[in-house]
Amino acid sequence: MGLEVAVGMAIAAVALVVVLGSLAGMILTAYRAVPQPQALSPPPYIRVTSAYLESNNRTLLVNVTNYGQEPLYLVGETYVIVLYSTSLGERVQVFNLTSSPPVFKFVGDYAAPYSPGSGLMPGETIELNLTLTYQAIRSQPMSVTVIPLKAPPAQYSFTPGP
Repeated sequence: MGLEVAVGMAIAAVALVVVLGSLAGMILTAYRAVPQPQALSPPPYIRVTSAYLESNNRTLLVNVTNYGQEPLYLVGETYVIVLYSTSLGERVQVFNLTSSPPVFKFVGDYAAPYSPGSGLMPGETIELNLTLTYQAIRSQPMSVTVIPLKAPPAQYSFTPGP
């Protein structure tokens, strides 16, 4: 009887090890199947920091700054929509930065002519020199929307004034 009890206990111990091993294997498999959290970088974004209508009422200077953490290549991939009032009524004009590329690049207090193909690094600002088809009415609000391919759109509204 002592031998039978010992054999029974040994069989029970082996069965317990097999069950616990299978349970541990299932837990590890399930853990590996669950996606592990990834470090997400903030999405790129730009901001229209200023716009100025020159005295001829047709030349619009627009400054766009990269506030993201990655460089953005805007030329060829970005559209600018300008909504403005004229003596003929409201107008919408669309610019592609391939045909109206930036003219200046600002890095802190430093300004240089914009080099085609150079990206807009984090913290840098470019100036767009856009020529409107019609003269804008200075007393009416204007809206500038910059729509890059790889970042959310940025909008800026202002009234040029007298």
